[in-house]
Amino acid sequence: MGKIIWAAWIFLILMLFAVLIYHHNSSWQRYENNRLGFFIEYPKDWMVLNDDDSSVLISNTPGDKWAHGVGIPGISGGMWVFIRPDPFCRDSDYESDFDSDFAFDKFFCEDGFSLNLGFVQNDNPNSQKKTLKDIANSFQVIPRR
Repeated sequence: MGKIIWAAWIFLILMLFAVLIYHHNSSWQRYENNRLGFFIEYPKDWMVLNDDDSSVLISNTPGDKWAHGVGIPGISGGMWVFIRPDPFCRDSDYESDFDSDFAFDKFFCEDGFSLNLGFVQNDNPNSQKKTLKDIANSFQVIPRR
């Protein structure tokens, strides 16, 4: 009888993980760039603003809402992820944070890419940081064949 209860608990935990993974994946989309060699996941209400041979910019803010000359969204809550290949950027080479009452900006290296993530603060900067962390954690380099 004890083994059946133990098995039921394991099954219940596995089902909970499956539901959580499905919920996350159903509200997020995957962007894959075979030319640059990576994929990343981001919320479905975000969009790819730039995709060229040298970089990719993904944001929750349309391009016409960006502050001209500043390089960040011009509205509260605007968020971005900028990815570019950088052969000199190693995992532990460099990481920096800029955190103010107005904006947050983080730069780090991952597998030969530099990632810049940031936002213009709204009333819930912790939620914004969590979203950016989840996006960054989904970043994967596609192995070259």
